[in-house]
Amino acid sequence: MLFLDGDDLASRALSRDAEPRCETWGRGALDVSVPRDPTPEMARALMASILSAVDLRQPPEPRHPAARRMCAYLDGSAPVDLASLSHEAGLSPRQMRHAFARDVGLPMRAYLRWKRLRRAIAAVEGGASLSAAAAAAGFADSAHLSRVFREQFGMTPTQGLSSIRWRTLD
Repeated sequence: MLFLDGDDLASRALSRDAEPRCETWGRGALDVSVPRDPTPEMARALMASILSAVDLRQPPEPRHPAARRMCAYLDGSAPVDLASLSHEAGLSPRQMRHAFARDVGLPMRAYLRWKRLRRAIAAVEGGASLSAAAAAAGFADSAHLSRVFREQFGMTPTQGLSSIRWRTLD
């Protein structure tokens, strides 16, 4: 399964072409093979093939140094507040939000939601209960984690964590 966050630029471009109330896109067949247990390099190449087949042209842009600092700060496990992040980035809060969305491709809220979900997934894969994983990832409780997980992936954490092997490429 290839997951594109709904707030991602590529996902928004795909949704413009989708049929109303539909979550699939009709395209010609791709001449690609999907390896059973791909390495990160193989997965990146496969994703590049898929994205080029759906004709998403996103010119690569250099990341602003402030965006790199913001990502490093957000990747930490400490709670984040706008003032601290703005200070860390060396930008005003407004400039910071715009620079982040432009360079990362996601609004900051979507990025933080994804990072928290990844922490929870890693905790569960490491043997933690849903409640412990939720607390470790910064969710209020396991019900909060379940709601966010279902909104993000369309399935419960139990379904997603028991049937999918999770790999991220970043």
